[in-house]
Amino acid sequence: MKRKTLIAAVAICLAAILTLGTLAFFSDDDAITNKFMVTDSDQITDPDDLFSVVVTETDKDGNPTDKGLVYDDIKPGDELKKDPTITNTGKYDQWMRVKVTVSNAKNWMDACEKHNITDLTTIFGGFVAADWTRIDEPVYDAEKDTLTYTFYYNAVLAPEASATLFKTVTIPSAFTVEDMVALKSFELSVLAEAIQAEHTGANAVEAFATCWGK
Repeated sequence: MKRKTLIAAVAICLAAILTLGTLAFFSDDDAITNKFMVTDSDQITDPDDLFSVVVTETDKDGNPTDKGLVYDDIKPGDELKKDPTITNTGKYDQWMRVKVTVSNAKNWMDACEKHNITDLTTIFGGFVAADWTRIDEPVYDAEKDTLTYTFYYNAVLAPEASATLFKTVTIPSAFTVEDMVALKSFELSVLAEAIQAEHTGANAVEAFATCWGK
């Protein structure tokens, strides 16, 4: 699942005009105009060309895709390939955060509690804690029956650079047939959000708090 979230530049095509006063004895007027360009090309009109992020993962043939994958007949202990990767497709450095949302959350939480699994993110294989910060407790939406985890990327992501949140999803081997029947099917959705890195904060957490208030 892909979704792009953009933040506009602070100053777009700002024109500043400085006018010199009348000179003594020899009167004259002069002016200078400074033009501040967001980009070095007048041809760029799409905001996605400036601030943009995409989410992809590797399909079963080893190719990147933004369509998401479908797994059938899953069972306890299965390790399923899912490697959500965010890429800065814009022109400038960006701070990134990623929201992972699990559907059918109530049944997930019930099964995890029954088997003393206190953190659902333990099913994410290949997650490098040093690269990401998770400061919030997961948010449960009872109306939608979803559970959302938010991760902040610890480094600035340069243009064309990528970062992978995790590489696999493992169905807990402790789950029983009853647990799997209760789960039936579920979706794991990944949403990436980006904010320009310059002038917004010392890290991603600070930048999002400063610009979006959360």
